[in-house]
Amino acid sequence: MIRNVSLPSPSIGPMFAALAFAALVLAGSINAVAAPVRNWLDAQEITGLTIRHPGALAHLEMGEQLAMAGETRQALADFQDAGKNAPESSLIARRECQALTILGRRAEAIQACLRALRSEASPMDLRAMVAALMSGSDPPTTTELAQAMRLAHRARDSMPHEPYGYAAQCDIAEKIGDAQMLETCLAGLRRVAPGHYETMRAFAAAAPHGVTWRVWAGWTAIFLLAVCTLAHALWRARSVAVERRRSRPPVIASATLVLVVSLVSSSSMPAHADAPTQAQPPAASHKGMLSDWAIDNNDPESSVPSDHQRDRNPLQFGYWLMDLSYKGVQATKRGDYDAAIKFYKAMVKAVSDRSVSYTRLCEAYEGAGEWNEAVETCATALTKPGVTVNDYQHYFKLALAKKGALTAAEVETLSNVIQHVRDDPDAHVLADDLECQLAVRLEDVNRLQKCTAALAARAPEDPKTLSYQWALALKRGNMKEAQAVLERARSTEMKPEGIEQMERGMASFQATRRRKLYAWGLGGLAILAGVGIAAGFATRRRPVVGATS
Repeated sequence: MIRNVSLPSPSIGPMFAALAFAALVLAGSINAVAAPVRNWLDAQEITGLTIRHPGALAHLEMGEQLAMAGETRQALADFQDAGKNAPESSLIARRECQALTILGRRAEAIQACLRALRSEASPMDLRAMVAALMSGSDPPTTTELAQAMRLAHRARDSMPHEPYGYAAQCDIAEKIGDAQMLETCLAGLRRVAPGHYETMRAFAAAAPHGVTWRVWAGWTAIFLLAVCTLAHALWRARSVAVERRRSRPPVIASATLVLVVSLVSSSSMPAHADAPTQAQPPAASHKGMLSDWAIDNNDPESSVPSDHQRDRNPLQFGYWLMDLSYKGVQATKRGDYDAAIKFYKAMVKAVSDRSVSYTRLCEAYEGAGEWNEAVETCATALTKPGVTVNDYQHYFKLALAKKGALTAAEVETLSNVIQHVRDDPDAHVLADDLECQLAVRLEDVNRLQKCTAALAARAPEDPKTLSYQWALALKRGNMKEAQAVLERARSTEMKPEGIEQMERGMASFQATRRRKLYAWGLGGLAILAGVGIAAGFATRRRPVVGATS
């Protein structure tokens, strides 16, 4: 089931988004097991809520606990209840915005963040607004991009020694694919807040855009354990006396502290401090860019660290994955898809239990023109944890691009994908869209009619809805209806090339219809001429009955 596929940063998986949300509340020291360590601005607002709106505070804290547990939908309900009791609270509005962003409800998230910005507009509020603006699969408009840039600069300038402005800039850089901007904001994060959750989140999300990406593969397991341990300690701390907590800190919390310290240590720390005793991965011609473990460019799979190595030194493994992903991205950018395939095969070998490894390999196969391998790899991605809406859409695009007719087995597979997407109550629009794509490919009028009606009920003026309605009208041969849909499309946000394609389609349909009518007319005349000639011959040869000599 697809859940939480649209996130605060477009590249982060649902699990990491939930962890980042949890870190918002638990950021600080290990003493967070007793009470959340908040920014001083948020702490002031909590004090005000305690006095003026204790009921709202109870809902807020419950929502934060649910968010830390990954129950974003339930957390959203509590944040909304808190907002009803304290509509002036920017913290509550921000939490609602963050939850909506994680759930992929971009328009609602932006509105919630706007409410948060109505008061003093803290750097945290500005940063949340940028995340909402940069979320979603579609690129931001020019106006949204300019607004996000202004908000990120305001957040950075108001708190230059805090990570929020830099993190917002990283979201923008990831969205627009600006590698230089991404490197700059990542450097800022490492300088001002090397151990902050925003820094870890940004490095975890960056590589698909050319710098980093898969740090969560090496870090998230440790980070997940750390945060879950903190949450567990929080639960246990409530069941014991305050005196006992002060006199004897839980052993599990101490272990967590060690994990967190090892997780956020500076990359400048000598690698031999905690390096495994066994041999390092095979060395290439040079050391890795971030990691001390080199990657063999000719045979990256031979450089994949062993389980023992990655367990002994997860930080180096995270850096190694960053280097590997960067090499794959750069190979793709220069059009060397054969090299990209090698790097992403190594990624699949290193992290075989996440969909994104297979998604990257699928894209490399697609770039190399190896259609069968691309389809097979993208299909595998759908069976792994972390699958996103984009993964389903990409697989559909590849499968429908097959030359020639689809087989019955392929149609069944695509229908199963549609049903799987439809099982998610928040993905019905996507399911109907995929259904219409398949219907157009199969020229199935009945299927196209059903999915088009469903899309029209939700978004009648959406360009996709109109394009399917236009296709359905042409399939029915109803030129008047197709022309009416085209005129409606001209007044929407449909791109000019979409309008031009519809116009060309109608012209081609009309030309085909004229050719058919001309052919039918000539055929009819030929038949009539043949019948006339045959009748003339029959009359000429007919004997005259009763004639005399």
